[in-house]
Amino acid sequence: MALANQDLVASITPNINYAFEGQVITFTASAQGSEGTLSFLWSGGGTSSTKTYTIPSLNESPYEITCTVTDNNTSDPATINITIFEDFDMDIDADYDGNIDDDDDDIEESSGGIVSVNQDDDNDNNTLDKNESGTVSGENDLEKIELAISPMPNAGNVVLTAITGGSKIKIWENANKVTQIILPKTWNLENDTIPDSIYVEGVAGSSSQRDIELQLCYENSSILRDKIKITSIKVDIDKIAFNYDPASHSHDGLNIRENYSTAISIPEYVKNVQNKPVAYIKNESVKMLVRIKIEPSSFSTIKIKGISDDSDGSLGNITEKEVTFSNGISQEGSDNSSTSGIDESEYIEFSVGNTPNKVFVSVDNWKWVVTKLDNTTIPDMDVDKTTGHKIYTVFAEPHSPWVTSSGSNKNPWTNVLEYACTWAKNATDESSAISLITSNAYTDFGREYKGGDSHTDYFYTYCRLTELLSHNWVDCRDMSAVVQLFTQILGGTSVKVLRIYYINCKPIWPIGKPETPNINWYYHQFGWYDNKVYDACIKIKGSVQYIPIGDDRDGNYKSNLRLSGNWIPESSQSITSFH
Repeated sequence: MALANQDLVASITPNINYAFEGQVITFTASAQGSEGTLSFLWSGGGTSSTKTYTIPSLNESPYEITCTVTDNNTSDPATINITIFEDFDMDIDADYDGNIDDDDDDIEESSGGIVSVNQDDDNDNNTLDKNESGTVSGENDLEKIELAISPMPNAGNVVLTAITGGSKIKIWENANKVTQIILPKTWNLENDTIPDSIYVEGVAGSSSQRDIELQLCYENSSILRDKIKITSIKVDIDKIAFNYDPASHSHDGLNIRENYSTAISIPEYVKNVQNKPVAYIKNESVKMLVRIKIEPSSFSTIKIKGISDDSDGSLGNITEKEVTFSNGISQEGSDNSSTSGIDESEYIEFSVGNTPNKVFVSVDNWKWVVTKLDNTTIPDMDVDKTTGHKIYTVFAEPHSPWVTSSGSNKNPWTNVLEYACTWAKNATDESSAISLITSNAYTDFGREYKGGDSHTDYFYTYCRLTELLSHNWVDCRDMSAVVQLFTQILGGTSVKVLRIYYINCKPIWPIGKPETPNINWYYHQFGWYDNKVYDACIKIKGSVQYIPIGDDRDGNYKSNLRLSGNWIPESSQSITSFH
């Protein structure tokens, strides 16, 4: 440092080493140890203590600026050499047009980029993608950030830092999460190569918009640094009510329950809590109520749709709808809780497709996609995925003894619907359904014939269906009950059971048993529909073994089953109750 009455020492501020092509900078010259009046002479002309320079093109780097300062006795030149940079930039899509370009540069902090919390499951391994530590096949939810440094210095450090909000994101080298970049990240330019792009993943929702700030900086320079801001958006499909009007099923689900003792609460889907089945009648248009949450809560509206990613699903896509929020909770504006038992003012009614025009069972999955935030259209943003929605479709309203009014223990049971809809899949009416149920009940029920004991009352009044489903044995009364009750749960109205007395049988194949010759039955009971036999308890043999489906009772069925005996049929009956 020069002291008074010693040699003059000139200096220039700001004393910078780096600047951008075209950047306009005002420099100031001063001196220590001066005597008398100072004069100034800048390179390129100029005699004031300050001079404004426009940094020239890249091919003039390094760019030298000199100012000679003179007092009464002596003069001293001060010089700075500036390395010219064309670019030192970190960019994100801040105008939400799906591209990173010059239009984003001026708004990368005022608007900032957006990224969704990565809570779907692109690789279908039942793990949320944000919880995956390695490569995710099909990953499409990370947001690209471009890094541009030109010319690239051959020494020094470039540092990427999360100034705020670092816990809400992760940074990756690749779009499919191959290698994570832990922040702060330092690239030593003598040894490391800075990538052209990196990828940001949302792992938690922002508390406020643009509360995540990233900085890229060279050697702690005030010039060679850039910042962007990001909002991490978390949209939760919080609850879905499929059977939201227990008094009707014109657009919503049937009243069903898991079994005799266990009801299904509404809403059927509660995120991370429950996901219960739903049942519909075939070829009906479907609506459902959805409660949605959003972070940050400052967003007032979004447009959102559900895309079915199951080609064998039942309901198809969910129609896009604009949703209004208050304090981060969806708002519909009306409440019909007297019918549904839930606060419907927070549930949005979405339209879905039609149910299949046939008996069906599926597990439906939806990818939920936001297309608009407040008044801004954005590229499709995957925000959530709801999976495992078991959907049963029956061909008509379940028939007595099943009950469809709410609150009954005889509302259709899902443990019966699972058998009936699986066995009768693709049936369109009672005739096709009872045939498939009879055939598949014999082959796929996994039960074994046990004569002399039954879960079904001799006098037809009831079936102990809960026990029948829990035990591994059945008799003919049980299997006739299966044919009747399982067809009726799908909407059958005409199926009954029928009993024949005094039969000495030819060789038969009882359910779950090998060939059994010469059984003498006091009676045998089977399903009865359209004056035909539907017997899920046995196979008999004509020219080949077969399950009696649509057999003529006193013709083909009798001749292939009866060895001797009186063959006395009773009138057809109905099992009128179950528990």
